Amino acid sequence: MLARCREQEYHGSEIPTVDADVNGWIIVSRPEREVFDSASLKSYIGKPVVLMHPEGEDQLVHPENVRHLQIGSVLNARRGDGNLRDCAVGDLMITNKPAIDLIRRGTHRSLSAGYDASYEQREPGRAVQNRIRINHLALLPTGEARCGDRCRVRDHQPHIAMTDALRAQRRAHEQWSHARMQKIVAAHKQFWQRPVSARDAN
Repeated sequence: MLARCREQEYHGSEIPTVDADVNGWIIVSRPEREVFDSASLKSYIGKPVVLMHPEGEDQLVHPENVRHLQIGSVLNARRGDGNLRDCAVGDLMITNKPAIDLIRRGTHRSLSAGYDASYEQREPGRAVQNRIRINHLALLPTGEARCGDRCRVRDHQPHIAMTDALRAQRRAHEQWSHARMQKIVAAHKQFWQRPVSARDAN
């Protein structure tokens, strides 16, 4: 799961164009119309997956640093189904062996998008996020994503429905294989039980 709708909390220093509340925080609303905007979803496609957000003031991936940071790519970004209906989901192609090991061990599964966006101030400490354009997707230590545990790598194993026709086909193949093996075993026994001179004649 790549991102979700609803509200997220940012420190005022992260969004200098918006006035924070008295404690220095901003609650940002991420409406469906923006998260699932076609241009926003398309902006995920082909973007680099990186291990942690890049260092630097803007924390973005550039042509100058992508070669050293990229561990994979984002594919097939789309709106989720069912209980992920409020989320943007996608497929990840991870090509970096150490990153693959981190994911398999479960230490790094959280995901956090790095992006450009515009913000509409509603009141001090509250704003609406618009025009989301993805720059990269960061793989973080498990549990450290801003949007919580929902934004994480979810393993998916292909599932093949076992229909009656498929079951019948499998049984027929097993029966054929068993019968074929029995014939091979019988032929071998018959061959080795023959006299040596008869075997050599063949």
